[in-house]
Amino acid sequence: SYPPTFNCYNSKCSGTGDFAAVSIDCDQSKGSCVLNGTGYPSCASNWRGDGVNCTGDEFFKCSSDETTGDAVCSYPPTFNCYNSKCSGTGDFAAVSIDCDQSKGSCVLNGTGYPSCASNWRGDGVNCTGDEFFKCSSDETTGDAVCSYPPTFN
Repeated sequence: SYPPTFNCYNSKCSGTGDFAAVSIDCDQSKGSCVLNGTGYPSCASNWRGDGVNCTGDEFFKCSSDETTGDAVCSYPPTFNCYNSKCSGTGDFAAVSIDCDQSKGSCVLNGTGYPSCASNWRGDGVNCTGDEFFKCSSDETTGDAVCSYPPTFN
């Protein structure tokens, strides 16, 4: 049988018993946590280890708890109206690119040049107070804008 596959793996292996305080680095996407007869931990490279499946959202980041090494799924916030552009900073403050942030996020490199990354949802706003709204974006900045119809008695 094969070890189960996950999309987010644990990063440490901790001992038990007299070795409960011993924790070693162990990328369990490539190796598994193995304890010897006394509970001392090691990382075996012949088998995948433990982890979790990040589900419910196509966008997630996998990290691990700094102390335990347990896999942790992080999800971006959701909005019902997203920004449509990504603007640079510093020397690139005048650079603005199209970036549908319902499907990507605005990322700036070390010099402030913008790009649109497809592995994370970006920024926006939640249009609230009325079930009827129209989402649009500012033509210059790309910032999400909520518009509501007029109300009549």
